[in-house]
Amino acid sequence: MCRMSDTEFAVAMSRAVLGGSVDHDRPAYQVAVTVCDECQRGWQNGAGLQVEIDPATIAAAHCDHEHIGRLDAETPARVVASVSPRMRRQVFARDRSRCTVPGCRSARHLDVHHVVFQSRAASTGYRT
Repeated sequence: MCRMSDTEFAVAMSRAVLGGSVDHDRPAYQVAVTVCDECQRGWQNGAGLQVEIDPATIAAAHCDHEHIGRLDAETPARVVASVSPRMRRQVFARDRSRCTVPGCRSARHLDVHHVVFQSRAASTGYRT
């Protein structure tokens, strides 16, 4: 049995209450994260409060997200997905809709993450 960090517990509880997506064409859940262009600190709006989030949470959000553009833009930007629906379906099919973390075979509330960071993928030849 492995222990969960407080953050992992909060994410698991949120997903249990809110219900994760069963639609493999979209990320498991959608949240709005604001990241400062200059300092790279991030915040999430919760019940009208801005709550700062840690760098690991920002990195996870960047790994599998739909970018809706700047909130202060005059016109909304086109939504851009970091993982295409085709790639998402391929990953879920390859992994038989199960978690691939050693020791975990969960089939619920799954995310698509990169085994090798995207920034290294070009130089190493690795993919999602």
